Amino acid sequence: MRVGDLIKLPNGCRKHWELPTGIALLIAKLPRNDSLEYDWKVLVDGRHIELGRQIENDPEVAHMEPCWYSELKESEE
Repeated sequence: MRVGDLIKLPNGCRKHWELPTGIALLIAKLPRNDSLEYDWKVLVDGRHIELGRQIENDPEVAHMEPCWYSELKESEE
C-alpha cells in the first residue's frame, strides 16, 4: 500500500467508524514511536481518520482502481 491508493475498508472498521461506503484514499503515513512504526491517515466518506497499519494485512481490504488510475500509472512509467 502507498499514499494515493484507493481502498475499501473491512466491515468491522466501517461499522466502528460508522462509515456508509468505507471507500478510503490513503493520504499519509504517520510515524509512531513504537514497534508498529506508522499509522495511515485516510480520507473516507468526507472525513479524515487515522487507522493502524494492520489494515495492510487484513484480507477484507480491497484495492480499488478508478478508470483513470491505470492511465495515470502508465504515464508515470
